[in-house]
Amino acid sequence: MADIQTIIDAAQAEIEADRDWLIGLVRDMVRIPSVNPKFEANPAINREADVQALLEPILKHDGFKTEQWDALPGRPNLVGEWAGSEDRSLILCGHIDVVPVGEMKDWSVDPFGGEITDGRLYGRGAVDMKGGVAACVAAARAIRKAGITLQG
Repeated sequence: MADIQTIIDAAQAEIEADRDWLIGLVRDMVRIPSVNPKFEANPAINREADVQALLEPILKHDGFKTEQWDALPGRPNLVGEWAGSEDRSLILCGHIDVVPVGEMKDWSVDPFGGEITDGRLYGRGAVDMKGGVAACVAAARAIRKAGITLQG
């Protein structure tokens, strides 16, 4: 078995090789308005189900068994699981709902545009937390592409 640094380096190399894919995933997620309806109820912007629908086939392609259920009406949770022992397991968790836009006049970019300026991606959820969810998906993808077999 390779040492831990070799494994980490292999996964990081795969993430770097898929850099444009990862940026595209975050951008695609940001472009789907998923404002939490407890803040602002509007079907045009309460589209969490659409974000989950974007993510589910990606997870399936990367070998996950997926399951969805509504935590609240129209607000599905998506879980992806790789087969393995539960003796040693890891959970990567995040959320895809975002807070409301507020006043459009206060924005210099479209809050759901996923615009990239000076190497930064802007929009609701880019940091909290669609970018984090995409990072989790990219990490799992990199582990698979690097041929790393997890013990759990």
